[in-house]
Amino acid sequence: MSAMNYNRLSVGMMFSCFIIWCLSLLFVTNTAVLSVLLSVSAICFIVSIVIYLKYARCNTCGKHLTRIWGDNCPHCKNKIVDL
Repeated sequence: MSAMNYNRLSVGMMFSCFIIWCLSLLFVTNTAVLSVLLSVSAICFIVSIVIYLKYARCNTCGKHLTRIWGDNCPHCKNKIVDL
């Protein structure tokens, strides 16, 4: 999978976890079900952040990067990914 696909996957996972979390708080009244849904969505959210941080690669030079440099590659100065 390319870096762009990993980034789209992780952003989609973050968004869906947030939606599940919000809907759970609004509509679920059973506390046991609520705690399970919130735990699962929190774990998925953490996994999506790890994927987002781990698989960033420059589109131009292809070097593995972390997000601490922001959106520009320190090697070739181009954008890392296009979300």
